[in-house]
Amino acid sequence: MSDSYETRGNNTLDYRLVSTTHGIRSERGEIAGWSWLQTANGLVLPDTRLPTVFDRTLAAATRRPDPRVRMLGVTRAAPHQYVLQIAPNARIRQLRYFDVDSFLLREAVSEDYDGAVTTQRYSGYVRICGNPLSTHVTRSNSLSPETYDITMLKHEQIPPDRRLVAVPRSRTPFVVGYPLHRTLNSLVGESGVLIRVDIRGAPYWLKLDSGSSTIALDRDLVRRLGGREFGKGVTTKGGRVEFSSAVIPRLDIGPVYATNVVVGVLNEDELQQGVEVVGLLGCDFIASRPLAIDFQSQTVTLIDAPPAATDRSWTVVRTPLRSCTPMIRVRIEDEPVTLALDLGATKTILNEDACERIADKLHELDATRIRFIGGVTLDAMQYVAPHATAGDLRLGPLVVTVVSGGRGQNLDDDGILGTNVLGNYRIILDYAHGRTFFRRYAVAH
Repeated sequence: MSDSYETRGNNTLDYRLVSTTHGIRSERGEIAGWSWLQTANGLVLPDTRLPTVFDRTLAAATRRPDPRVRMLGVTRAAPHQYVLQIAPNARIRQLRYFDVDSFLLREAVSEDYDGAVTTQRYSGYVRICGNPLSTHVTRSNSLSPETYDITMLKHEQIPPDRRLVAVPRSRTPFVVGYPLHRTLNSLVGESGVLIRVDIRGAPYWLKLDSGSSTIALDRDLVRRLGGREFGKGVTTKGGRVEFSSAVIPRLDIGPVYATNVVVGVLNEDELQQGVEVVGLLGCDFIASRPLAIDFQSQTVTLIDAPPAATDRSWTVVRTPLRSCTPMIRVRIEDEPVTLALDLGATKTILNEDACERIADKLHELDATRIRFIGGVTLDAMQYVAPHATAGDLRLGPLVVTVVSGGRGQNLDDDGILGTNVLGNYRIILDYAHGRTFFRRYAVAH
């Protein structure tokens, strides 16, 4: 159940959406054109909404005729609806159903690269300052019997009561127990960055994963700790992924600790760099304060503040957050792509549709194999892009991996920038300001 308080002012639609699931509260909203979200652990962060590949394809069709967008006709059964098909390529598609009288969107059915079908139904439309808004959304997918309902209650008041849409106070999950600028107990190697986390006095290793919107622990570990799972569901990411949530009484990581932490629960237990890795250390930890990663000295450090933006020894690149994941705008062979900055990925992944736009400028390198969190080993091909930049960073020649059939790729970005690139830099992640600091290591001769 979600309660949304909405109002209108200065020609913008300000809103605040409060979601409560099994007693766990999270929020998101927009005010004066600034989007934000608050994680289940209380941290307020800026948020960026990105169009899906279906949205981008439809936008292209509004400028000139595009065979990827077709009006299929009208449904035979009542209530009659127009059916619009959006097929960016032969492997994915979305059907959008619009009421023939009002042309309001009633249903969207999407099939992704893993063959999973997600259905969203919209009802209870109201008008807020002339704009139609669905107050009830039902979401389901083909992998799981669960159905998720979102119900919104509108509030319209002129002049608006700004308290209804005010950004909530941010609560940092991890508080400082000892002085910062201490090197964390970490292992930095070919599989990425591993951080030691203490739970009930026992040490565990988690992978530092900026591609993860949460802290996640292995399901068997959560059960051994006596945790109770809630909010169970199924998704797909290169294979079937069963997920849920749980609350862990305390996590200690170097000089900081968090109590009553909401964590994701996954099947995530494997041997990496000679140790057992039992989870992912994502946004709620990384975003608590600036985090410095030095791949060359193999150290990870929590710091009080990032460098000054005027410090010319660093290159600053905008990395706005999308649902707690930093995104970076890269130009590959002069084609703009949006990639997730992902410390949990060892390879840089380019989605197939993005690859097709620059295929004639890529040089085939070698066949390879890759696994996402779903655990299925997938065939892929590596290519070299001679020219690639991100802001003032020169990333080329850039080795990118393209997964056969597009398996595992997201529909609202163009791929992943992994540690095969990020490992060439000392990095400071500054989630609060949507930016990342880079300092390239000297090339050994």
